[in-house]
Amino acid sequence: MKRTVALRMIILVLSVTLAGCSTYAIDETGQVDYSELTSALDDDRAGTFPASNQEMPDEAQALMEAYMDAMKQGVHEAVKYVHFGDDWTEAVYLESNDRLLDYRIEKTEVINDGLVAFTIHSRTAVTDETGQTQGEGSYIIVYNFAARIDGEWRFITGVRHIPEVLKDNFDESKYSYNDPNIVDPVDVILPER
Repeated sequence: MKRTVALRMIILVLSVTLAGCSTYAIDETGQVDYSELTSALDDDRAGTFPASNQEMPDEAQALMEAYMDAMKQGVHEAVKYVHFGDDWTEAVYLESNDRLLDYRIEKTEVINDGLVAFTIHSRTAVTDETGQTQGEGSYIIVYNFAARIDGEWRFITGVRHIPEVLKDNFDESKYSYNDPNIVDPVDVILPER
């Protein structure tokens, strides 16, 4: 017992980002425990935009705010803001029934004139058909984007949906997940219909 407690104390990680500090622990199995983050998100920065590497277009900020507000109602409200690279991903997105509970934008980066990256701590829950929450998820770090596509700003949920024409000055590795529990859509085998 003492060894476990000591191990947790030793591997406490303090992560300093451009937006401030986020504290979380790594348990003895190597899993990140974001329970400490709950109080960190209860500050006056929740839902605000931290300093960017350069001035973010007003349209990108307005899109992010509109998407996050819609996502608090659920994916069926938020989908109207999202650009998907394929129909399959849109269908999976809608079937998730996720609803945003809380978030804080940790970092914004203007990649180029048509692409802005957001690093976000967010917490979602799955809702059933009646709108009832069926469990609250843990805080996770997500990478989302605002992109100007055909003259209109659209929300993008992952790097694979960013059109190639917008990838000038874009380092995809900075916004890729290293979690072995995340399944890459190219690894999914769909049943034939």
